[in-house]
Amino acid sequence: MSVNRNKRSITVDLKHPDGKQIVRDLLTTGGADIFMENFMPSKIRKLGLDYDSVKELNKSLIYASVSGFPQDSDWADKAAFDLTI
Repeated sequence: MSVNRNKRSITVDLKHPDGKQIVRDLLTTGGADIFMENFMPSKIRKLGLDYDSVKELNKSLIYASVSGFPQDSDWADKAAFDLTI
């Protein structure tokens, strides 16, 4: 609760086509300014929500990616997340 205070949120299944469409709609017509994700690089590409794909939907969008390891390292596709990273 402490890191999500005063935020609105929804849950979508990104593996389902309808879930992906909900996110795309939010990015194009939902007034989104920032897209933040914490997936491994290979997973976010597979979902079609990587930087290049999302940028085509909304050119003014700020794209933020949180990962435990540098995205150009050998460990890029290893799972890692901590509130202190």
